[in-house]
Amino acid sequence: MIPGPLMKIANMYNKTARKRAARAFSLVEILVGLLIVSIVGAVIVQTLWLIMSVFSQTEDYTIAHQEIEQTFFRLGGQITNAGLGMPNNKMGVGSFASAFHHLTSPPIMGIMGDFNETWGGPITLANTLSLDQTAFVKTADVTLPDGRKIYGGPVLYYAWSVPTGVHIRRAFDIAGNRDLAPISEALSDSDVKSGTQVRFSLLHDASDITHLEQFRSPYDGRQIGLSMNNTTNNALASTRRWITFPTLRVPFWVSGWNNAGTKKGNGENEPNTLTTAMAPGAEILSADMFTRVFANYEEVHLVQACRLYLDHGTLVQEFFDTGYANASDRVKVDVAQGIVGLYFTFDAERRLLTMHIAARGNDPMPVGKKASIPLAWPNYPGAAIASADLHYRVLTSTMTWRIRN
Repeated sequence: MIPGPLMKIANMYNKTARKRAARAFSLVEILVGLLIVSIVGAVIVQTLWLIMSVFSQTEDYTIAHQEIEQTFFRLGGQITNAGLGMPNNKMGVGSFASAFHHLTSPPIMGIMGDFNETWGGPITLANTLSLDQTAFVKTADVTLPDGRKIYGGPVLYYAWSVPTGVHIRRAFDIAGNRDLAPISEALSDSDVKSGTQVRFSLLHDASDITHLEQFRSPYDGRQIGLSMNNTTNNALASTRRWITFPTLRVPFWVSGWNNAGTKKGNGENEPNTLTTAMAPGAEILSADMFTRVFANYEEVHLVQACRLYLDHGTLVQEFFDTGYANASDRVKVDVAQGIVGLYFTFDAERRLLTMHIAARGNDPMPVGKKASIPLAWPNYPGAAIASADLHYRVLTSTMTWRIRN
């Protein structure tokens, strides 16, 4: 048996040992632990910040890239068809505007150029949105590295032809009651001249005229069919009443249609016909345009015209459906958002249209940071990117189309 005094000493030792075992960390141990945690935490926070920064940057550039690619995809088909079946000012100086011109109320195509002037055509650039010829770029003042001069401006006007699926069976001169296609006898140049009325017989039945009247654009689904009121005062004025054919370089204004049958001078019935007229200033070089070039089963194309411009970060496509004098005559469609730069150049000699576009992301960069203007952005007057937009990540791109017509 352990004596009493020794038992007391043993109990005291056990209590001291238990107290030491339950004792908290020392100050030095706590400081060392905090140091380790802070170092590891800083690394984790920095890594997370870097990941979020890369994610934000990638997202911004992805958004900007999508807006640009969507723009190119949407406009490409229209621009490549610009001028189809229309004069391009190479056949004659100012021939494009003249082919649509009317003394009292021309469509927008009628002011995209001027008689005996080299500027303008199915591709026309402008410096401002003023619907006045003073706003159009009339001088090729952008100098290329090879020294050649081309047109440049922030606003693009263009006219293109939309295929309808409706084909022509035959055509004949109303005044002379003679076939134009196919032809059984030679026509003289005096038989086919500016202002001549031509009636086109459609290939199928009366449904073709209904189709033309209710036609919808394959590009954006908008209804752009022919609109008729048959009033003399509005003759050769409405954009939606113009048609073209691929092998002819002259547009026709549709003044009326008849799906019940029309009698020619020889008594032959021509059902389902379009009655058209050429503008007084249209250049018809010779009757060969109708007798040798124009063929049966030509497809009817509807003429469309619009302009592209930048409006507070939005790329706007403004259609001139029925005229241009009044805002109610025009239809605006937003093409892309977040656009901070837009500029066009047109090489009339080589028929090359170039679109420079700059888009930004959604989120501004950290305070104190600012992007520089991308080196690829053109240094032309009117092509500047606003300083405020450089607080965002900016992506630039360029697309060039060859205008084949």
